[in-house]
Amino acid sequence: MSDLNRLILAAATVVMLYVSANIFCNIDNNVSTEYTVPAEDDVLNEVYASVIESNAEKLENVFEYGDRFCTVYISTKNDLSVHQRILDELNTLSGAICSGTESDYEKVRKFAYWVAENVYYNDVSANTSVNAEVICLETVLKTKTATCAGYSNLFSALCNMQGIYCINMRGGTCVAADTDEYLMNVPMNHEWNAVRLDGEWVFVDVTWLSNNNYNEDGYHKADDFDDMYFDISLERMSYEHRIDLVDYRDFKSSVNAFDENGRWAE
Repeated sequence: MSDLNRLILAAATVVMLYVSANIFCNIDNNVSTEYTVPAEDDVLNEVYASVIESNAEKLENVFEYGDRFCTVYISTKNDLSVHQRILDELNTLSGAICSGTESDYEKVRKFAYWVAENVYYNDVSANTSVNAEVICLETVLKTKTATCAGYSNLFSALCNMQGIYCINMRGGTCVAADTDEYLMNVPMNHEWNAVRLDGEWVFVDVTWLSNNNYNEDGYHKADDFDDMYFDISLERMSYEHRIDLVDYRDFKSSVNAFDENGRWAE
């Protein structure tokens, strides 16, 4: 297969994964993660009961992906040295962000707010074309711009560097004023995260936590964060988020997808 065809395949992989969880993926194992739904807001919990139940069920099965699956999220370049450089950069950045922090919860919090503060939502790409080049970590680290997949992958990768178990969730979103029926049927349009700490899920939507924006006029830094999107409860998350696909991405293992010549293995 030529390098051009490999690149086309890699780009197509990212797009097609939003349609099916079983395309171009290596399922290593299945992690059982039961979630018990506590009471929060009786009225809203009743309104969104179907979404809450569906989201809790999705979290019971997490598919674990690595090797070739993760390479396109790191870089679209067919070059091991590029991928290793980015992983090294991520490892250094991760260590710097959480330096002096002992608890994994505080590390996760620092990662979330660092990404929210330093990455800008790319309205230009969102309004034209979101592809593998836009959301890969090489681009996000270089340009500090991303759409939701780039935000969630950077947060996930920073956790991965510290050995913290972080999942990426993809699904449909809408404003909380819409009905549960609407939310259950809205097309898949978003990606966010959850981290497993002490047997519990900590839900994080770094894209919505950040209010930074990038458009034709340049970078626009927000004055504050939407703090509710860090460590949001399953119930509150389910008023706006419907989970369709859940996976764990072992970015470190992506180097195993290359052969002795530093190219993607056949």
